Amino acid sequence: MVMEGFDNAYKLKKEFMAPGVAERIAAWRREGRKVVSHAFRPRKNSQEPGLEDTYKYLSSRIGMTELDGLAIDEFGNETADEVPAYTDAIRRLRTYTRLSGRKLYAYSCAAWGLHDQTMELRKELMQGGSGSAPEYYLREKRTEGEAKNYINFMFDYLRQWENKTPGSLPCILMILCCTDGLPGYYGQDTMANANYKVFLDLQYFMLANAPEFNGLRGIAHWIVRYARPETVAWLAMLNRHYCIDGNTDLLSKRLGMKYGLAHVKNPDFTSGTEHWRLEAAEKDSMVLTEVKDWGFGRGTCNAAPDGDAVLLMKRVPGKVNRLCQTLTGLVPGKWYELQVRVADYDDITTGKRTRKLLPLKAEISGVSFDAELCSIDVYQSSHPMQPHYPRYNDGPCANELALFFKATAESSELVLSDDGPTPGVKAGNYVSAPFETPKAEDVKSLMINFIQLQPVLDPENWN
Repeated sequence: MVMEGFDNAYKLKKEFMAPGVAERIAAWRREGRKVVSHAFRPRKNSQEPGLEDTYKYLSSRIGMTELDGLAIDEFGNETADEVPAYTDAIRRLRTYTRLSGRKLYAYSCAAWGLHDQTMELRKELMQGGSGSAPEYYLREKRTEGEAKNYINFMFDYLRQWENKTPGSLPCILMILCCTDGLPGYYGQDTMANANYKVFLDLQYFMLANAPEFNGLRGIAHWIVRYARPETVAWLAMLNRHYCIDGNTDLLSKRLGMKYGLAHVKNPDFTSGTEHWRLEAAEKDSMVLTEVKDWGFGRGTCNAAPDGDAVLLMKRVPGKVNRLCQTLTGLVPGKWYELQVRVADYDDITTGKRTRKLLPLKAEISGVSFDAELCSIDVYQSSHPMQPHYPRYNDGPCANELALFFKATAESSELVLSDDGPTPGVKAGNYVSAPFETPKAEDVKSLMINFIQLQPVLDPENWN
């Protein structure tokens, strides 16, 4: 099943499906596959659609009139007087013959099953063979032990759901998060020293092995268009391994992956500058500092102080600052990705919002880069960051450098400098927004962190 959104989806009047989209969906459904459309929860006192339009709005969506159902955002903070309208609309949709067979998925917070006031609504969804889609959007943790404890803690909401309303599991589509490819928005790959693929695997592993989760309806992910192509391929492998082939061992362990990434030591400066060699252009032109809440503001959802330590490179005319480390434990012939976050320190500390290609240059000795896969994302974060970026969707600007390469030796030299930008790497962003390309000498100070090097699947297998 896939979920689609269509033009005019926020409006009460009819949605519009573009011709190219219509043909793609038709081809998908001819193969026996399903499509649900994305709808919104009407709200009291909203202009359109209003709460009084709930049934009219839901019943007129393309998912109900042409496709296989609706995924309705988003439940969990509804008021007591809104719930009866939703319950009545779901009941009418279930009993209206022309719409029979369509499924409804109520997207909600993970704790929705504990909300007493929505009990009848959830039961109505269950009675009609539809279900709930609780969101479990988990942030990566620094160690594997912390990750396991956190996953177990968050999945307790799923246990409580079944305890509160027995029989819920067959009606629950578990929504896990996979957003690691759009750096400005809700990134869950939060720790530079941790392997996000293994973190996802640990979540599947618990669902596959804990007996109290037997009977779970299914697993889905939010949101694949924000995930890296390699991560989407990894999700497909996890689905095959656990949900189709029925395995109960860790796929990552089978493939030799570890949670901790050891190729770069101290990748986010939690231990100061230990393991790094600083070749400063002049005294004090390279210093470690802290930018409060940068770990959140940069788009990776960290809680302070994680992500707040940055290495500051102050530009010296005619000279270059270099940050160096020997990368170890590489496997010749294997593929890797280097990610680095960098921002203009003066812009961040004064509240400027200027998309610009920053002069960060990355060099790795003796490796074979794939220029088509490499990129520099010149982005604006959607995350607020006090005091200069107080509004959601209007956060600070930064760059994310992503270099993909095949190792040729067990170790290589990494050099990051303010002599960039990295040559031969295309720059752009998800929203096709314009950006400046200043001269290196015009950017006075760079702040760098999240220097992550992780093994990746062979690019030939991404699709």
